[in-house]
Amino acid sequence: PLEVKDVPAGRYAVTRCTGLENISDTWQALANWVTDHDFRWAPGVTEGLEEVLTPIHKPFDAWEIDLYLPLAS
Repeated sequence: PLEVKDVPAGRYAVTRCTGLENISDTWQALANWVTDHDFRWAPGVTEGLEEVLTPIHKPFDAWEIDLYLPLAS
C-alpha cells in the first residue's frame, strides 16, 4: 500500500531513480554522495522519502521515483 505524506520544510539531498529494480542502488549512491560532500543526515532520520512520479499501473522498470534524504541544517 502507498502512504501519502506531507513533506516538512527543510534541506534535502534529492535524486531520481528510473526503474524500481534500481532503487536500492540509487539510495546507496545518494547516501554516499551526502557523506562524500560533508553533509549530514538530519538528526533522528532513519529513512528518506520516495515520490513516485509515474502512474502506478505502468511496468516497474518504467517507474520514475524521486528520493529525498533529509539533511541537517
